[in-house]
Amino acid sequence: MPSTTKQKSISLIIPIHNEALYLKKIINGLVRKLKQLLFNFEIILVENGSQDKTLSIANQLQHTYSSIKVIQIATQSYGQAIKIGILNAKKPFIFVLNLDLIDYDFITTGFKILHSVPVVIGSKTHPLSQDFRPINRRLTTTFFNYCLKLFTRLPVNDTHGPKGFKATPELFRSIKSCLTNNELLDTELIIKLFKKNIHIAELPIQIHKIRPSRYSLKKRCQLTFKDIIQLIQYKYFLCTKPANITIADDYGYSNKINQSIKYALKTKQADSVSILANFASLTSIKSIVKQHLPFYSVHINLVEGQAVTPKKQIPTLVNRQDQFYPLSIFLLKLFLKQINPKHIEIEVNHQIDKLKQSGLTINHLSSHQNTHLYPPILNICKKICKTKNIKYIRSQHAIETRLINYPIKYLLFKFSLFIFKLRYPSIHSNKFFFLENIVHPGTHYDK
Repeated sequence: MPSTTKQKSISLIIPIHNEALYLKKIINGLVRKLKQLLFNFEIILVENGSQDKTLSIANQLQHTYSSIKVIQIATQSYGQAIKIGILNAKKPFIFVLNLDLIDYDFITTGFKILHSVPVVIGSKTHPLSQDFRPINRRLTTTFFNYCLKLFTRLPVNDTHGPKGFKATPELFRSIKSCLTNNELLDTELIIKLFKKNIHIAELPIQIHKIRPSRYSLKKRCQLTFKDIIQLIQYKYFLCTKPANITIADDYGYSNKINQSIKYALKTKQADSVSILANFASLTSIKSIVKQHLPFYSVHINLVEGQAVTPKKQIPTLVNRQDQFYPLSIFLLKLFLKQINPKHIEIEVNHQIDKLKQSGLTINHLSSHQNTHLYPPILNICKKICKTKNIKYIRSQHAIETRLINYPIKYLLFKFSLFIFKLRYPSIHSNKFFFLENIVHPGTHYDK
């Protein structure tokens, strides 16, 4: 390979959703053009929640071209597709493109500029840009960007066009801390970088309507509004900083979930795992030990399946079938003091010991259905963490950050926790609490 090609190394991130009619033709053309331009490139296609043959076609392209990598995320999420794509990029310069907006002049010019400027944006509203889209889409873009500049004072005209980044640690830290999932993630990222005094250059682009919009103007506005509400909730209701680590819950529950979690780890959709000791087999635990993750979390389970401890040692914790009580019954019995706290302590200790005996170093504690935050369970967990040298416990903030997208679950959790805190005294200490993002690969929970 010529030395010029080695120097022109770029990653191209392209989110794809329901693109079966156009994907193959556009990507074939993109590969040909990048080769003509002598780029050493990788193309990362991030499929998100498609309902047509997009994923199948993307996999065919990956099989055809060694420079193409396909990543799948379970839900339709433009923002998460961008985030996961950037986190998986291997080249020193990264471009984020939409399938219907691939401007080769922007790529070539942007690549040159990125050697001296960390961020470059292709602006649809730049005075020298040529926008051939329908009038309604142009007006929508103009209105959105006017509002954006009014409220954020950004020095650029547009945040939704193609973007180029120098692959710096600051970029990866910023993208991991983004809160939004849909239309505003790229905007949020640009705002974060701007607030850190990172210089942003802006280039004109040429836009043609290659295919119809992925969804209607109404749905686009709904997704944007959802992102705005989410940012307001984080700022004014949760009052917490975003986490920079993501934990995949429920490892051990089933083979399907185990495989989904391993894929999430491989594609950087998660950084670590929480393990259900009463479900996980010895083989599955040893398999995850080989991943050498930053830390491992014991996912305490007191409300589903069979206990690790023999029934005779914890009679108030299980029913006649030697199964845990469902969450609602468990909480009612706990509230009425029909469950012996000593039995909870015995079972929690045995679940942790089972994982440790399998070769895991446990340094984080969480729980199935968030039961560890209910007094007196929280007091028990803090005591056990101290004796077993477990540094962190999943915080209430981390759970609320997750549940706030599900208002009914959020309110029920807050109300039940409030009632329990009136009933039981609690140890007031934030020493162990840890804030993380929470995902559930392989389940319908994230959909």
